[in-house]
Amino acid sequence: MAGKSRSLNFVLLVCALIGAALFYGCGGGGGNSSDPLPVPIMQISGNIKSSAELANIAYEGNLLPDARAQFAAPGVTVHLESDATKSTTTDSNGNYVLSGIPVGTHRVVARIRTLSGKTYKVISSPVTVSERAAEVVAPQLELRQATVALSGILRKADGSAFPFACMTLWGEPFTTDANGIFSTPPMPEGTVENIVITNSGFQEVKINSSFVENAPFIEQVVVSSAATNRAPTATLTATKYSVDRLYEVNLTGVALDPDNNIATYTWSANSGYFTSNIASDTQRMWVAPNSDTIATLTFTAIDTAGLRGSASIQVKVGRGIVVPNNTPVISNITVSPADLSGNRNYTLSATATDADGDTLAYSWNASASNGNIGKLTSLNSSSIAWVTPDVTATTSVTITLTVNDLKENGLKSRSQVFTVSPTRINQAPTNLAIDIADLNNVATTTFYAYRDYILKGSATDPEGETTTWQWSVNKGTVYTPTATSTRWLTPSTPQTAEITLTVTDIKGSSSILKKTVNILDSGLQRPDVSIVASPSGKIIKVAQNISFEGLATTSAGADITSDRFTWSETDGVISPVTINTGSKTISRSYAKPATYTIILEALDYVGVPGTYEYSFRVNATPTSTISQPANNASYDQYAAVTFTANASDTEDGVITTDSQFVWTFPAPTGVKTGRTFSLTDLATGTHNISLSVADALGDFSATSTVKITINENRPPVATITAPANNSTVLINTPLTFTATASDPEDTTIPAGNFFWTFPDPINATTGTSITVSNLLVSTQTIKLQVMDSRGRYSATRTVDVYVNRPPVISMISIDSIANASGAAVLLGSPARFGVSVDDEEGLLNQIAWYSGTTLLGLGQYIEVSTLTAGLHPIEVRATDRRGAITASQTGVFINERPVMTIINPANTISVGLSQPILFEGSGTDTVGTVGLGSFRWYDYSYKLGATNTFNAGLGNNTFTFDGYTKATEFGTHTITLEGADQYNALGFAYREIFVNSKPTVAMTSPASGTRIDTDNDAIFTAMVYEDDSEDSLTVRWYADTYPSTVLKTEVATSSATGKAFSYNTAALASGSHTIFCEVTDMYGLQAVASTGVFINRLPYAQSGKIQISTTQYATAPANIPVFISANPSMSISFSVDDFDYELNGTVNAYKPENIKWESDRGLFGPDSKGSSISQSFPIGYNEVTARIYDTFYPQFEHQASTSYKIAFYVWQSKDLLVDAGAVDIHGNGDTLFISSNQGPAIREFKYTGGAEPNPYILEDTDRLRDLNATATLNTVYCSSYSQDSKVVVLGTDGSDILYKFEDITNPVSHTFAGLAGARSLACNTQYATIAYFTRGTELVPFNPSTWQVDGTAVSAVDGVNFGTLGRVRYSYLTTDYTSRVFVADTTNNRVVRFMTDSLSEPRTVSASSPIDIAATRKRLLTLSNTDSKVTLHAVDNASSSVMMSFGTAGTGVGQFNNPVSIYFYEKDLLVLELGNAGNKRLQLIRSGHDDWLK
Repeated sequence: MAGKSRSLNFVLLVCALIGAALFYGCGGGGGNSSDPLPVPIMQISGNIKSSAELANIAYEGNLLPDARAQFAAPGVTVHLESDATKSTTTDSNGNYVLSGIPVGTHRVVARIRTLSGKTYKVISSPVTVSERAAEVVAPQLELRQATVALSGILRKADGSAFPFACMTLWGEPFTTDANGIFSTPPMPEGTVENIVITNSGFQEVKINSSFVENAPFIEQVVVSSAATNRAPTATLTATKYSVDRLYEVNLTGVALDPDNNIATYTWSANSGYFTSNIASDTQRMWVAPNSDTIATLTFTAIDTAGLRGSASIQVKVGRGIVVPNNTPVISNITVSPADLSGNRNYTLSATATDADGDTLAYSWNASASNGNIGKLTSLNSSSIAWVTPDVTATTSVTITLTVNDLKENGLKSRSQVFTVSPTRINQAPTNLAIDIADLNNVATTTFYAYRDYILKGSATDPEGETTTWQWSVNKGTVYTPTATSTRWLTPSTPQTAEITLTVTDIKGSSSILKKTVNILDSGLQRPDVSIVASPSGKIIKVAQNISFEGLATTSAGADITSDRFTWSETDGVISPVTINTGSKTISRSYAKPATYTIILEALDYVGVPGTYEYSFRVNATPTSTISQPANNASYDQYAAVTFTANASDTEDGVITTDSQFVWTFPAPTGVKTGRTFSLTDLATGTHNISLSVADALGDFSATSTVKITINENRPPVATITAPANNSTVLINTPLTFTATASDPEDTTIPAGNFFWTFPDPINATTGTSITVSNLLVSTQTIKLQVMDSRGRYSATRTVDVYVNRPPVISMISIDSIANASGAAVLLGSPARFGVSVDDEEGLLNQIAWYSGTTLLGLGQYIEVSTLTAGLHPIEVRATDRRGAITASQTGVFINERPVMTIINPANTISVGLSQPILFEGSGTDTVGTVGLGSFRWYDYSYKLGATNTFNAGLGNNTFTFDGYTKATEFGTHTITLEGADQYNALGFAYREIFVNSKPTVAMTSPASGTRIDTDNDAIFTAMVYEDDSEDSLTVRWYADTYPSTVLKTEVATSSATGKAFSYNTAALASGSHTIFCEVTDMYGLQAVASTGVFINRLPYAQSGKIQISTTQYATAPANIPVFISANPSMSISFSVDDFDYELNGTVNAYKPENIKWESDRGLFGPDSKGSSISQSFPIGYNEVTARIYDTFYPQFEHQASTSYKIAFYVWQSKDLLVDAGAVDIHGNGDTLFISSNQGPAIREFKYTGGAEPNPYILEDTDRLRDLNATATLNTVYCSSYSQDSKVVVLGTDGSDILYKFEDITNPVSHTFAGLAGARSLACNTQYATIAYFTRGTELVPFNPSTWQVDGTAVSAVDGVNFGTLGRVRYSYLTTDYTSRVFVADTTNNRVVRFMTDSLSEPRTVSASSPIDIAATRKRLLTLSNTDSKVTLHAVDNASSSVMMSFGTAGTGVGQFNNPVSIYFYEKDLLVLELGNAGNKRLQLIRSGHDDWLK
């Protein structure tokens, strides 16, 4: 088996240390040093890398990796595969050089073992060295981890072990051990390589091996050097190596024999068995055993001399080899405290042990008759919390503990009943007391400052519940405030202190006790403490930093270090808060004004504190208001505006100093100071003016603002009324400019105040109307400004005028020929026009071309293809962007092509090889003639894809061509005639001709005069030949008259070697006929062949089938009839309605012995003849054949015949009596269990069927399970057979209950939460901890070992909720198709089958109102009580389909009277019918087949 290399460590170590010596000893490497010729010596170099840095490599030669070569592989051993002595070690960058390499082809091996014990390897592709290349660089190699080793055994030819045999792999030597066992060095996963076995006196063996997980254990025979026969090698693979019990595994063996003389193959297994499902020499299907184990499977190849090679694999079945598990033991369950009453907290504890030392999982549960168990928490440990139920009367609660070691039989439960007394009203703790003692634990009532004392509390709880404690003091410090006793440090100064003790029970009720004590002066000599502040003033600003330095000395004058300093702070509102400990200096800043006190406490070296307080104020900002001007006041421009303000400050009082009032104005006024002042130079507009006032420390008040408006003098508004902006005027044209103006303050504005500015050469001028005519070409901008009476100018107004000069056309071209008026252009070809246009301003907008009034196109160059034949005048018009237009004209002549005509040859004629062809043509032109000298004739062959010029046709309108002479010229040819007119315009004419050969046809079968005996088709064949392989042939068939109605038409390509065609017909009447085959090629050439036959029509059945007159019971798939009988065989009656053409009557009337009957079971005798017959048939599938022989010859054995076959099934029905109380049937193989309410009881029967012609059941009265005598059931619903071969019964004794018969007379009852409503039961026959029951609309899994629900109930599948459920059944057969769990969902017309024991992977089987299910290996039988039918379903892993249904309501054979339960065993189905009026029966239906049908 492949796996991590674990064995032969000593041998491998020796191989590694003395590799060279051992390698030579096993026959590898080296050479003869006495060779007379020198061997050329070469070298191979290369580089080794790894996929990640090999940080833990065991470096050889003290090499260290180069830190820069992160993925280099240093210290790696590199050697030749063929000679391991040629080796070296990679440097720090992974480079290597192998020297002394002989000429030849080699593979390079690299390998290393890391400090962590991992091995990495790689081998190169073949590298060839030669005398021409002194140095060869091998491809870079990347190391792969080697994790897989193969193992096996070597034997000699006599079967004995081959000890210490030499073997190599990638040039690395290893040996077998003393017993011939070997394990290869580890190899990278997936490697395929030869294991080479080389030993002196023995032939070399190479075992081609795949290094993969689960590789086989190899057994190989090595023969002597003198032997002429060598042993085969073998390997073996499986589709799976870990399977469930009874799982099917496909096995494939591969064997190679160097002498190609394998004689046989053998297979063996130490458990399980092989099936015939897959059975070839090298393949098998193996079925795992029905038990957990490790199975060994072996494939062996044996040659003709008896030498063998084998391979073995191991397959884990189920859990493999399982050591029996010891069930855990629960010693006891205890509760603390012992006094149990309602609604109180307790602790449940248990002691559990496991003899195997397994870790145990704990699960607690509780139950009570009234359902009130209280609350359990932390359910997964050995000790849990329990709040008892809140009850008014004494209540019994059952506590159950289940422990599980998570192995088979690993569950153990123990229950104990606890009595809970009524709940008592909770009372708070009482008898609280506080006692104080000194540190010597001596009680005291005198207390001194800054000393430690012990506070002791006591209290009782009326209910004895757990209590919690809380200490607090208003002076001093409590060290452990939640303990029952704690230390208390008294305050450092004499005063009164209050001690508070609060005791709370678990339900939250509390009691409080307070105690007041006086603290006396302890006469302590306190240290001297002081604080130095910086800045030292008593007022600072908000956010200003202030630092404090602490100074302290003991009463003896020694300095106290800062590690004994504690700094605190208060703002006079809150109590002091500690802000620092251990610092000599601290720094603070404050965000809000207030009076703050810094307190420094320093402890001297005996722990006596001294304190110092430093108080100061954080400055408040002043407040200010603006009294003048009023907000939103309005003033004329230049009027005086007075500004006045008032301000006050918490620290400074009323502020009057001008310099402390700061005003901010908009530009250009800026910042001014003063409490009151006036301004006249404020800018016009609305202004927000702000004021800030500073106090003595320079802190400014919040900003105050006032808004005022200064009204300004508004400018006049000018308007240019003419010309419109962007107007265009031709150069030198007079143009008048006019304007108007208005002003908010002035009524009118004189004309002299209108100021115009013109571009050169026009001077500026004034007025409301100005006319000019000398503006220059281009866009000209004219400006206007108007001034009011106070000298304020309007905004500048402008108007743009474009002075335009029209474009100039200088030249027109046609077809690029300048000024070529009258140029000729071929009709349909594009006429190209061009023009040159100059525009001084560069404002050319459009060039348009016209023929008359028709616009031909736009642009400097155009192409026109729409002009008709003849002369056309053309005009071009150039327009600039200002609308100026210039036009010019030209002309063009449109010429038509000449018309060419081919008179001969005619279009589409067909010609043969060497057949002369006359060519004749003409040409005409509308404006001239077509010169004879321009005539040209061309031939284009489609097959050759080439054009040929007829030389005889140059300048001729008629000539004769000698014809085509080559087979390559077969096919379509296009003949072209070309001619030119006076303008050299070309005209063309075309003809298609076909070069062809005539097809031939010959009839090949049947020969003329043949007689054809047939009851259906007569077949005629013909061979058709045609030299032109690209010709298309049409083959038509005719009968009796040619030509006549076409019977068949086929189209195909031709073939010079011949192509076969056939005609099948059943329409020929009996008698003589002539059949014609006609072939026509694509050019109309034809050939015909014929043959004459005589048609002898065979007799036939007029209905087309064998008819059965026996009453049919059901219909199987493929419409196969089913018959049923109360006997083990049944007589069936058959007939054929035969007819013979030649007799024009029945064969039966002419000669009955010409109708013969046959059976697939050989049931008919030699006298079985005639058109009707009856025969008795056994149970199962049967086939009957009727042969109707012809009457053409008098001798019977010479006749042809027509045969008909029919298939059918014969089933048997038999009544088996049961008692009147039977309600359910299930079984285990041939043992039947019938649940009966007569008693009630479970009755056990032994069923005898199979080959027994008269099957029966026999009750084993010694195994009667009497539920009345041994249990309390009054009604039984059903029963099931469990994994441990016990019977489990579901019924009711007033409440639904389960009974398990541990033995025949000892049923044990079980009930648990969730069982109520259960009506059907199925135990998992493979695992003792799995079972199922139906409960209304739910399928519920439960554990029949712990007797509790074990998992989630299933109530819906595929999005559809279950309706009322019928039976649940469990099946575990040999395929996946019908294994696992089935439940009948009657309401939803389906059976749901679950593919796993855990009720996952559901599949739906459609069935009409199913109430019960039975399974064969691959099929399913469902029972419907509604229509009294049984339905057979085909199923696979994914789907299902209905195959057939059988049965009707009634009491006859094969009928069902109120059926309720079914059971299938081997080939038989048992149906339990309740009937009516107590006439119950168990009806047996036998089909004769394992899966019910063939």
